[in-house]
Amino acid sequence: MTAIGEILLSAFTFLLLWHFLGQGVFKHFFQMLEDREQRTEGARKKAHGVEDEVISLKREIEDALRSARVEGVKRRDELVERAKSEAQALVDAATERAAMLVEEERSNVRTVLTAELSRVAEEAEIVAQVIVDKAMSPSSSISIH
Repeated sequence: MTAIGEILLSAFTFLLLWHFLGQGVFKHFFQMLEDREQRTEGARKKAHGVEDEVISLKREIEDALRSARVEGVKRRDELVERAKSEAQALVDAATERAAMLVEEERSNVRTVLTAELSRVAEEAEIVAQVIVDKAMSPSSSISIH
C-alpha cells in the first residue's frame, strides 16, 4: 500500500471511529456533563433559597427575642411596681397599727398615772394626818422651831 492509501485509510478509520465515538461515548459524556451542570446549578439555587430562608428565620427569631426582652422588662417593671405598692401598704398598715398601740399605751399610762397619783395623794393625806395626830398628842416629843 502506498503512502496516500495509508493516509486515506487512516483518515477514513479516524473519521469512522470519530463518528461512532461521537454518537456513543461523546454524546453520552456531554449529556452527563450537561446533566451534572444542571444538577449543580439547581443545588446552588436551592442552597441560595435555603440561605435566604435561614436569614429570614434568623430575623424573625431576633425580632421575637427583642419583643420577648421588651415584654420581660415591662413585666419586671410591673412586678416591681406592684411589690413597691404592696410594701408601702404594709408599711402604712404597720405605722397605723403602731400609732394605735402607742395611743393605747399612752392612755394606759395616763390611767395608771392618775390612779397612782390618787393613791399617792390618799397616802400623803394619811401620812399628814398621822403626823398631825402625833404632833398634837401630849406625849409627842416633836419640837417645832
